[in-house]
Amino acid sequence: MPRPISSTEFYEESAQFCQYTYRVAKFFLVQKLICIGIFKSLPVFSKLDVKDQLIIFQYVAHPVSLLGVYFASYKLGSRTMIGKDGFYPMATFAYQFSFKNDKTLFSLANKVLSKPIEPFFDIGISKEEFSLILAIVFLNPDIPNLSESARNILSKEFSYYSKMLLDYLHNKLGIDAGTKKYAECFHLITASFIGAKNLQLLITYQEAFYKRPLESFLMPKCFKDI
Repeated sequence: MPRPISSTEFYEESAQFCQYTYRVAKFFLVQKLICIGIFKSLPVFSKLDVKDQLIIFQYVAHPVSLLGVYFASYKLGSRTMIGKDGFYPMATFAYQFSFKNDKTLFSLANKVLSKPIEPFFDIGISKEEFSLILAIVFLNPDIPNLSESARNILSKEFSYYSKMLLDYLHNKLGIDAGTKKYAECFHLITASFIGAKNLQLLITYQEAFYKRPLESFLMPKCFKDI
C-alpha cells in the first residue's frame, strides 16, 4: 500500500501531470505489464500465434488498463480516477489555471477520468464479476486482422466465459436480475473502449492547443511495443 501523498506532493504532481514525470512513466509501464500478465494467465494465450497475441494486446491494452483503473477507483469509493496514494489526475484539469477555463479540455478529461466510473456505482461489480469481464475483453473474436484460426479459438473461449458470467449472475441474482446485470457488464466494456478513444482525443487536443508532446503521455520507445 503506497503512503498517502502529501499536500505539497499533490500540488507538484497536479502541476506536472501532463508532463513526462516519473509518476506518468510508472503508471503506463505498470498498466501495460498488468495487461500482459492478465492475458498470459488465460488458458487461450498459449493456443494463439505470437502475431495474434500482439494484435489482441495492442487492441485491448488501453481499454483494459482503463477498466482496471476505473474498477480500482470504484473499490476505493471514488467517482473519479484515483490512486491508492490519494492522487487524482482530474485535479490537474480542475485547478491548473491554464486548463480550468478550457471547457473543451475539461469535458474531455471528465469523459476519460470520471464519467466512466459512474456505471460501476450504478451496477455494483464484485471482484469475481470483474475478473470474468476482463477475460471477455481479451477473447473478442471480432478484433480486426486476426487469423481465421485465432477467430475460431477466441469464439469458443468467448462463448465459454460469457456463459460462465451469465450463469454466475443467474445463480447470484436470479434469471431476470442476472440477465439485466449481464447486459450492464457489457456496457462497462463498451465504456472502457469509449474511454480509450476519449483519451486519444484528450492527448491530441493537448498536443494541438498546449504544445504538449505526445510522448508525455506514452512510454519511452523501449516500452511502447511491450
